[in-house]
Amino acid sequence: MVRHTATSVVTIERYIIEQEKMHPEATGELSGLLYDLALAAKMIANKVRSAGLADILGATELENVQGELQQKLDVLANEIIIKAVDHG
Repeated sequence: MVRHTATSVVTIERYIIEQEKMHPEATGELSGLLYDLALAAKMIANKVRSAGLADILGATELENVQGELQQKLDVLANEIIIKAVDHG
């Protein structure tokens, strides 16, 4: 097991690899999903940083299942996650 100090930087990729080594019976399916979600999170963070410039702030005209107006960033984040995990 790898020990990390308080000042060491551990990327999500490195952490997943370290955990995989501890579970040789694993198929890698969960690791793949975690990589996909990490990529989606990075893409969403990038969109959030430029949200004001890209006109993706505010509500859409669509309602969610609770009857609330969906926010543009919520819709965009959902689309990014779906595309990131869809390998079909």
